[in-house]
Amino acid sequence: MSLKVLLKKSYLALLILIVFHLILLVNTKFTVWPEMILYPWLQTKGFLLYKDIVNPYFPLLSLTLYGVFSLFGSSVLTLKIFTWSLILISDFLIYYCALRLSKNVV
Repeated sequence: MSLKVLLKKSYLALLILIVFHLILLVNTKFTVWPEMILYPWLQTKGFLLYKDIVNPYFPLLSLTLYGVFSLFGSSVLTLKIFTWSLILISDFLIYYCALRLSKNVV
């Protein structure tokens, strides 16, 4: 089998896995943790992380959500779409890394 055919099959497998995972995500109950909405909302009101808000987590999630909510508004739907996008991007990166590592082994 040539490399082109193998890559086409692997991308088809990736597409099938991504669609399957998206179906699972749509049919799973989405739980919104209060800090996922509250901390970015407080930041939009002028509060500062670690000065005005006690944030027990790493600041990357709070700052990223602040940016997303600044662009698209703070709603549960925005958070759900952002979370699903992040999960699907992680799926793609894991698949890509596994594909690259497995090609080096073979």
